[in-house]
Amino acid sequence: MHERTHLRGLFQGFLIFSFAILFIYFSARHIAHGNVRIPVFFLLSFMAAAISTSVKWGTYFAFTYIVFMAFIKRFLFAFVGYAPYDPVYLIPDIVVIVMFLVVWSKYKKRIIEAWKKSFAFKVLFFLQIIFFLEIFNPLQGNLIVGIVGSKFLLIPSLWAYISFGIDRKILKTLFKILTWLGVIAALYTIYQFHKGFFDFEILWAKNSGMTSLVIGGKLRPFSFFPSPGELSGYLSTNGLIETALAGMSFGVIITIFKLVTYAIASFYTNIRAGPFVFLFLFPLLLAFKLTKRITPTILTYYFILFGIFTFISNTSLTSIKIKGKGYQKVYVEHFLQGFVDPTAKGSSFIHRLKIWRNAMFDVLKNPIGNGIGVSTLAANKFGGKPMHVESTFISMIYSCGIFGFLSLMILTLYTLIKGFIRLSYKRDKILLAIWIGYTSIVMGQWIVTYFQGAFYWLSLGLLLRWIDLEEEI
Repeated sequence: MHERTHLRGLFQGFLIFSFAILFIYFSARHIAHGNVRIPVFFLLSFMAAAISTSVKWGTYFAFTYIVFMAFIKRFLFAFVGYAPYDPVYLIPDIVVIVMFLVVWSKYKKRIIEAWKKSFAFKVLFFLQIIFFLEIFNPLQGNLIVGIVGSKFLLIPSLWAYISFGIDRKILKTLFKILTWLGVIAALYTIYQFHKGFFDFEILWAKNSGMTSLVIGGKLRPFSFFPSPGELSGYLSTNGLIETALAGMSFGVIITIFKLVTYAIASFYTNIRAGPFVFLFLFPLLLAFKLTKRITPTILTYYFILFGIFTFISNTSLTSIKIKGKGYQKVYVEHFLQGFVDPTAKGSSFIHRLKIWRNAMFDVLKNPIGNGIGVSTLAANKFGGKPMHVESTFISMIYSCGIFGFLSLMILTLYTLIKGFIRLSYKRDKILLAIWIGYTSIVMGQWIVTYFQGAFYWLSLGLLLRWIDLEEEI
């Protein structure tokens, strides 16, 4: 064992040395011409590949990098100007592919056995075949759309297999990293709201084309993330994970501090989906932690909740006197609309219901799908035919057809329901944190975003190992 560890250390050292030489070779010309974007990409990719030869450190690196990835892209604007495409977004894909190869070489027999033994792993494999075939679907516009689209679905889905190399100890550390990074991101959000943005962030905001970045004439804070929406989803998921892991005494104080920080930042982003998901799932989480009679407690709670929601939804915003002027009033009104006036004229909720309904009928026109890229940013950026409808699941009808849609739905619901049933009998903080984080992402429809996509597939693999393969996580 000592000899193998020594050889692995030598191999990693050799990789780092080789990557350093390659970095100098490929980057010298770009540096000489003042273009640091390509050298930074090479440096990060070589570092990422070397780190990812260890699944533990690769996992920590991947999720940490995803948090700061968009900020790195924007920071480079200060030196080389705005660019719509940036290679630094490829680093997570490199990490995932290297880690998958490492895990496959070590746990190949266990993964193959999972395909044979588990219904859900069979569905996962079938879905990944669909993802791969849809890369080449000519209806999406061109091949580059399909290739880039795979970075949002096919490549992240490999996290389900990487989970075979991840144990409880790694997960505990990963959750600590995620929740404290959430605090840092939240504090930076508060700074942006009150103090403003750096020039390179404003440059990105002006050129991004995201009309939703501004509310009431004020730029929404987005912290280190690609958008306020991804930031809000990250804070929501982190809040639920932190609550699931919370202990007694001093741990409760830390949890309250984190949740308050997340809540303030979430309000400043003014994205309603994140807070709504958190508020909807928080009582469910408490029921798991505080009572043994989970099912009747949950049914009673949600019956009361829907009654209150129905009553409040009949209240008009015009009958609520909101203090403040300018963007302050607009901020509060927009945040409250989703809760007290969701069916108002022009409401984004009503708009989404309409396009979701249309999508369900459109599948009859093309049941095999239009290509993996149409429901991702790939279609927008590379001349494809965008067909996403602000719902990962329903967008699958357009991108991967009826079989892709059904496979993802079956896989997701199977994991949610069986995970809920098993957690009702076995109280485990780590598994509860995985399941509630997974549930929040499903409920928020965040599967094709960077952090949430990675966490969704990793959680799926971990939960299926526990549910179907009966492994101890």
